[in-house]
Amino acid sequence: MYDVIVSAHFSAAHALRDYHGSTEPLHGHNFRVDVVVRGAALENKVKYLVDFVGLQRALGEIVNPMDHTNLNDVPPFDLENPSAENIAHHIAGRLQAQWKEPRARVYSVTVWETSDTAARFYPEGER
Repeated sequence: MYDVIVSAHFSAAHALRDYHGSTEPLHGHNFRVDVVVRGAALENKVKYLVDFVGLQRALGEIVNPMDHTNLNDVPPFDLENPSAENIAHHIAGRLQAQWKEPRARVYSVTVWETSDTAARFYPEGER
């Protein structure tokens, strides 16, 4: 089994609604997103699982529109809380829908709010 990992970064503000009974103050983070794709078969000639460039491009198409925004104003976070967990879930769903690779699947998406705090989502409920 092979894992390929790509990362992306974006800076954005957010405020969690109903945080301890009220909306928390608007604040920002320099988010980091790590995506792990997993598969067992390498491409025959080059001997890689997936092309880093294609996966990175697909992740950028999802993450770049969130850069330098107030996430509370960006769908779907205008209706649901822009928590790290929900951001990871959103990115995983979008990546699964638009990035197609027969040898690999999205295994996990981790969203780091700080260098010490992160949330990870497993699209297929795996660990």
